[in-house]
Amino acid sequence: MRHTLAIAIMLLPLAGCGDKPESADAGAKDGGVAAPVAAPLAAAPTGFQPGKWQATSELVKMEMPGMPPEIAKANVGKKTIFEHCITAEQAAKPPSDFFTDRRNKNCTAKSFTMAGGKIDATMSCTGERSGSDMTMTIKGDYHPTNYTATMTMVGAGMPGGGEMKMTATTTGQRVGECDAKVAGG
Repeated sequence: MRHTLAIAIMLLPLAGCGDKPESADAGAKDGGVAAPVAAPLAAAPTGFQPGKWQATSELVKMEMPGMPPEIAKANVGKKTIFEHCITAEQAAKPPSDFFTDRRNKNCTAKSFTMAGGKIDATMSCTGERSGSDMTMTIKGDYHPTNYTATMTMVGAGMPGGGEMKMTATTTGQRVGECDAKVAGG
């Protein structure tokens, strides 16, 4: 159980990685960021400013049947910091993995919409070692230079057939121009 739990915890900041999805919003002509509907441009941002972005993800809730309380207590409150560099093209239509750490390659986007200042996405991931399936939903708000999001992950295939549920909050902000360390991703 500890091995599977460790894998699930590692997926927390990594879960959104993978394919660049098409927008679920039928109004999005370019398959990414949809134009706001019936709102002035200043009131409804359509994308991010290009440059270097830094985000902090914090685990705020962790539940699994039979999990010793000390494991949740030891992990809740843990933070992961990650950076991305986005080009002007990506800023107008950011990849879904922009909201997470990009090291896990076993995730795919099922839906991803960013429109009118709102973020709404669903990702599906498979643990690299455990083979456990996780579904993650991302809901949040964004502006040209910052965003906040709540990520809810539900993992199936845990020991004893249990289901793990985790919730994390992520805040991100533009911190400057891109540098060689984070250029291109």
